Amino acid sequence: MLSVKSNNLFLPDVGPYALGPDDKSAFLSERLGELLAHHRAGCPEYAVLADDWERHADDGPLSAENYPVIPVTAFKEYSLRSVTTDVMTLESSATTSANASKIHVDRATKKRQTASANRVMSDFIGEERRPYLVFDMEQTVRGTASLSARGAAILSLAHHASEFHFVVREEED
Repeated sequence: MLSVKSNNLFLPDVGPYALGPDDKSAFLSERLGELLAHHRAGCPEYAVLADDWERHADDGPLSAENYPVIPVTAFKEYSLRSVTTDVMTLESSATTSANASKIHVDRATKKRQTASANRVMSDFIGEERRPYLVFDMEQTVRGTASLSARGAAILSLAHHASEFHFVVREEED
């Protein structure tokens, strides 16, 4: 069995799909435990949710399989944030209600998300940059204070693009 202890988000020199189920579960469980502690310490509202999960947990020790989940409505009704500085807010489209979900992302998390997207994509398409055909409007990725989840997904793959081509444009009516 591979040792999955790491102080890094990724195991060095291991592709995103290289771990077997047991190693992957152990690695993910450790990272999720670290995240639970981080968010509990940084967000009082999250701490209340985590305390409630622990009081009602009868699934044994925390693992990838029984990690507590947050209902999406919590991100619509509360400002759940574990960091106070250097934050970008991602907003979902408000499909089920008038309120959009808001996810607050700090610089370190943004870097980790980009790195993970790049590692997964590189595993599929290689390291070579290619033209990027985007079926959306260029305005979707403009702006820095608040970005839609759709815009964040588009930008997460930018490191693989030699150039961008947006194929949708807004016209009158």
